[in-house]
Amino acid sequence: MLIAKAASEYIADGDVCFMDVSTTIQLLCGQLDKNLTVYTHSLDNAEALSAKSEININLLGGKFNHENRFFYDYDTAMQLNDVFFDKAFLGAAAIMEDGVYFANRDDALVKKLVSRRAREVFLLADFKKFNLTSPFKGLNFSEIDILITNQDGPKHSLLMLQDSGVEVIKVLEEEK
Repeated sequence: MLIAKAASEYIADGDVCFMDVSTTIQLLCGQLDKNLTVYTHSLDNAEALSAKSEININLLGGKFNHENRFFYDYDTAMQLNDVFFDKAFLGAAAIMEDGVYFANRDDALVKKLVSRRAREVFLLADFKKFNLTSPFKGLNFSEIDILITNQDGPKHSLLMLQDSGVEVIKVLEEEK
């Protein structure tokens, strides 16, 4: 929840945003209260945004992936080449030594396309993603502008991110 709250502070009225498939980004969608245009391929994000009349929702179509709850179609994904995003908010299945990985090849392609069409790319990832592996690389670290996470990952991974120009923001719970 803290990662989503921190990410929401980067969104301004009038932004055109891409919201990726991710439980954290679904939480971010639930917090949005600005006049925005949002593109997503996530059924859960579309549902979270559906009651917000001030948000123009564009749900990308295609075949539905039941396991990860997103839509994908090659032709629809190629339409992303005609959209320029102010901000893209992406999740991750795993953060490995050479980039960000995903469980599904089609989903990884969507992230790659979106990252090249966005002014700023935000990666929202729980620190646990640093200890996982996944089969399909979607992003190099150099394609990310800001990582918002909730704890330090492995020191060497954080150094690689920072060496690639990624600003790392850690949001920590306040001690009670």
